[in-house]
Amino acid sequence: QYIAPDGSLPWGANGVLVMNAQGSNFHLAADGAGGVYMSWGDHALNGTNITHVSAAGTVDPGFGASGIAVSPAGASYALSGDGSGNAVVVYNENGNLFAKKYGPHGAPLWPDAVAVGGNNGVCCGERFLTASYNGADGVMVVGFDGVSGQLFMQKIGADGSAAWGAAHTAHLTGDITPGAATISVDSTIGFADTVGIVKIGTSLVQCTSKTDTEFAGCTGAPAAATGDAATQQGPLVIESGIYAFEPQLIPDGHGGVIAVYAVYNFATGFMDTHIAYVNETGVLSFGSPIELVTASENSSIATGVSIFAVAWQKDPPGRTPFDPPNPQTQYLQTFGIFAAAPVASHGSPSAKSFAYVEAGTTTATYHFTNPHNANSFKLYEEGMGFDQRLITTLNDPNATAIVETGLTPNTMYYRRVVTAVVFNGSSSFAPPYPAFSTLLNAPDSIAAVYDAAGKTVTFSGAGVFPNLKDGASGLHFVVKSADKTVYDSGFIQTSSIVVPLAAGLELGENYAVSVTARNRSGELSPVKDYSVVVPAPAIGKAKIKLTKTAERVSVALEAVSSAPKTKGIKYTITAVNSGDGSAKSFRITDPLPAGTEIVATSISSGPNSKDPDDAVTTAYDTLSRTVSAAVTQFEAGETFSVSFIVVTPSGAAGKIKNKASGSWEE
Repeated sequence: QYIAPDGSLPWGANGVLVMNAQGSNFHLAADGAGGVYMSWGDHALNGTNITHVSAAGTVDPGFGASGIAVSPAGASYALSGDGSGNAVVVYNENGNLFAKKYGPHGAPLWPDAVAVGGNNGVCCGERFLTASYNGADGVMVVGFDGVSGQLFMQKIGADGSAAWGAAHTAHLTGDITPGAATISVDSTIGFADTVGIVKIGTSLVQCTSKTDTEFAGCTGAPAAATGDAATQQGPLVIESGIYAFEPQLIPDGHGGVIAVYAVYNFATGFMDTHIAYVNETGVLSFGSPIELVTASENSSIATGVSIFAVAWQKDPPGRTPFDPPNPQTQYLQTFGIFAAAPVASHGSPSAKSFAYVEAGTTTATYHFTNPHNANSFKLYEEGMGFDQRLITTLNDPNATAIVETGLTPNTMYYRRVVTAVVFNGSSSFAPPYPAFSTLLNAPDSIAAVYDAAGKTVTFSGAGVFPNLKDGASGLHFVVKSADKTVYDSGFIQTSSIVVPLAAGLELGENYAVSVTARNRSGELSPVKDYSVVVPAPAIGKAKIKLTKTAERVSVALEAVSSAPKTKGIKYTITAVNSGDGSAKSFRITDPLPAGTEIVATSISSGPNSKDPDDAVTTAYDTLSRTVSAAVTQFEAGETFSVSFIVVTPSGAAGKIKNKASGSWEE
């Protein structure tokens, strides 16, 4: 059955049928692609079988309906992935230890079973075989052999080679008799400190210690003569003369492994928890060579490359094995192993001791020091209690940072935490990263708009500015011409500024505008520069229309130089600029009709309709007998007028014609 992260059952309520046989002692090993290998003991054959189920819940047909029979007589077996999508099965057969490797379609990847330990039923793996990929270059296997009383370990390379416990040979320096407890040799250099099994001739001898020239504490020594070979056999021996239970292996990520197991204490009748660390070269650590971890209720051992915890069951003080059953204390009977948590830092020699977040506008990069024992890292958002939301996963064992995307600018984020995940799926959490704010983005672009009425220019930033009025948020505008700063806004909580022309702006000129954004926490984004042209109004053309009216009026005799002239004509000329441009130095001229005389005091003008300050100037030229009216700037939409009166001789007959005209500079 496959149980998804949300608790659903993608393979159906009853799971997938794996085998048509009875079995027990099931083992699982992930294939790294969402599928799984499974091995079990076949009750009918008393052997070991293996099969493979894909991520989709399909049993690979290459393994058959009841799996592949690995060994027909496997009394003890273990299963592990190899880090490359394959499975390695290790099993005991007639006292010898063998291994086979299978691909996901059932193909054997080693031509034959490879021997990785044991000789003639003495070693190895009578009980409690356990295997684990070491995270680097092979599979580790550990087991207990009740015949020899040994807890052994072996490293199986990718090619099936047994990496540890290779045979070393010395030669007898004297004759020995059957059953001798001491065997003298020319040298024991090259033998492991924990001697284990020594082969003399065809006989296997169990010895407990050695010096440079002899083995001691031997049992079962055969008759032998000087010069005969004494050869160390089998895998690395962790402990001898014990009774061990339920060993577990945890890779350190460098090719070494941590072994945790229970040992029966004959003195107390209870089980003690032991732990040993074997590095990638087969060197044992933690005592000589083991460590008893029952001194503290919260014991934990750190190897320097992994952090792991050991939990065990402990009886109440004073209880003996012969006392009636009694509820035991709160300690677990299983072992929990955790990956080293990533240490948050800059990832540099000057690494900080607290979590370091590099925030952008829509991203955040969470830096950490890689513990080098993980194969992936996960970023979570912590919730209330134990609730967590997975944000992203980074499948890079060499990573020193993980990136979150899709964030909102100028927004506070908190409760982020990074976990390191090791090869067996366990993980550990680093301390939460501190709260931080994403940066505020500077404008995408800047536009300038001229207001002719107010004689100002508005510079506006285009873009989204969330939370601009929160905290220390703000935008800082600086407007510069080629030789000076025209305007400096300081930090303001708006996305536009209004600059008067009087500050030094020229219409149609180009200006350099720089903007610095500051987020709600006071952190600055890089300065962003823009080139902005202040728009000049379009140059239009004047369109001027002159309208003249004439009317009869009475004129006092004293207003004219000759008599009798009592009737006059009043002319009114109105100018209207209906174009979209102005007329500079606009002038109306009107020569008097022949035979008429002007009433000098009658010349008057109406005001400039839009700009009273630009007064209308009137004049009469006696030589040319011409009336004129002028303004310095006749703007679009403006109107003004000029009036004057002329008189005609008494008794004059015929038509009087009068024509006015206008002139200006473009």
